[in-house]
Amino acid sequence: MKWLLVAFALSSLGSCRQKNSTLPGSLPTSESVDHFIGVWKRDRQKSLENGQQPVFHYFFSPNYELITIERQGSNFRFTYTSSDDKGGKHERQFITDMKGNDVWTTIDGKPTKPMPYTDVRVTRNDADSFVEADSVFLNEYKVLSDGRTMTLHHIPNVDNERDRVLFFNRVR
Repeated sequence: MKWLLVAFALSSLGSCRQKNSTLPGSLPTSESVDHFIGVWKRDRQKSLENGQQPVFHYFFSPNYELITIERQGSNFRFTYTSSDDKGGKHERQFITDMKGNDVWTTIDGKPTKPMPYTDVRVTRNDADSFVEADSVFLNEYKVLSDGRTMTLHHIPNVDNERDRVLFFNRVR
């Protein structure tokens, strides 16, 4: 019976390696696949709150239309594209090792001045999820099992905001 359990465990481990993914709780390897890599477009219909688009009350709200996550060597480049109330497009970008270190953002191609919520920390949890945090918010990103949908659970650390969940569909 013990041999049967050992054989099952080894075959399960082997199938995980064949899929080129990481085991829950394991550290990423150069062979691991990050399922969050890609271009993600907000699903405005699924992200509705009481029939309305969510309203955020501070500058770095997750009112993103597109999130692009790319590998850049051993780092990751994040580009967030959003629209303002007047139809203008804005881009927020940073490069991170996803190990929880502070990174500085650029907004519309210009480096930001040091101030609250311009430095963020991104921590990779596993091949399907990561956390982006600063002094004002915590955003938990998770690719769902379908591989085509990513959720953003926005948890603010300010009084006039509340938790929200936004949905994004993989574009590529």
